[in-house]
Amino acid sequence: MMMLSVKEYGGKHYIQHHSRTLDDWKGFVSIVNDFVSDNPNLKVDIDIAISQDDLIVGHAHSKPNEKSLGIAAINIFHLKEGKIIE
Repeated sequence: MMMLSVKEYGGKHYIQHHSRTLDDWKGFVSIVNDFVSDNPNLKVDIDIAISQDDLIVGHAHSKPNEKSLGIAAINIFHLKEGKIIE
């Protein structure tokens, strides 16, 4: 499922700024799949997404399980020709 999304929305190259993963789509998919595998009851609510020019900013609240208060996160994506590249 994740690789299908990457193929549809991902650019040819991807710059990743997460310090614990590789700087490409395989690294992105790996870290997301590992997180989901480690947290089978994961719930993610996207609270808001804002786009301007070639940027998309998303604010989400993630709860790894029902007992967790969860964490809030901001993700910033850079697009080129309608595809995520960073």
